[in-house]
Amino acid sequence: MGLRLCPYLAALLPSGLLLLLMLTDLALPAGRPPPVVLVPGDLGNQLEAKLDKPTVVHYLCSKRTDSYFTLWLNLELLLPVIIDCWIDNIRLVYNRTSRTTQFPDGVDVRVPGFGKTFSLEFLDPSKSSVGSYFHTMVESLVGWGYTRGEDVRGAPYDWRRAPTAATGLEGQVYPCLCGTGSALGGRGQDPARPGLRRQQPDPGHWAPEDPGAAAVCRLHQLAAALQLYLVTQKGLRAHTHSQLHAAGLSPLLPGYWLRRRLAHAAGHGGAG
Repeated sequence: MGLRLCPYLAALLPSGLLLLLMLTDLALPAGRPPPVVLVPGDLGNQLEAKLDKPTVVHYLCSKRTDSYFTLWLNLELLLPVIIDCWIDNIRLVYNRTSRTTQFPDGVDVRVPGFGKTFSLEFLDPSKSSVGSYFHTMVESLVGWGYTRGEDVRGAPYDWRRAPTAATGLEGQVYPCLCGTGSALGGRGQDPARPGLRRQQPDPGHWAPEDPGAAAVCRLHQLAAALQLYLVTQKGLRAHTHSQLHAAGLSPLLPGYWLRRRLAHAAGHGGAG
């Protein structure tokens, strides 16, 4: 029997995270909280890479690695000069024939920790405070009786890619829901959401989507979303301009409201 969801409850948390509680008409056992699946947003989970490249952009860049290393987030890779190596590894290459993105030659990227929460709680495996993301939320859930990897799980994915590249995610998330009431936590309009929506196509069971963010226009122009103030914006363009997922976040507002939001973004550091 398929999962039938009753009307949702929505709560906007202080961090800006929208938590959607989607309740089923199947009664949960007494005292058992609904399982939680956390779906991150842009830049929202760790990525790992392994290299066997024909060329590099700088003599300091590694051409080959014997094992996977943390590509995102590793603060050491964001140092001057070294960041050029990182940009060349994390960028995507657009194939005009297939109209899909692919990794650069000699770069293999994987997403660690599906079903776990570690790659969402801290973007930097060193657990530095700057890389803390879902940690506070998961700690709160644990305090309420949840257990990591059991009834609170993460659904990380390659957030650089277009929504069509995340079409297999719903098949992996569905077993986590255990056929009972569930809660999905997601930040922003993440690329995974179209796939997850196919599990419950009735629009009445989902909260209305935000029409987009003017800040995404700044992302395409200036790579502003990363907020790396020691890095030149020009240097980041090769990375941010290849992230097709951002196109789905572009504003879809009437002209008047769009102009207001663009003006607001420009007033906070955007380009004219």
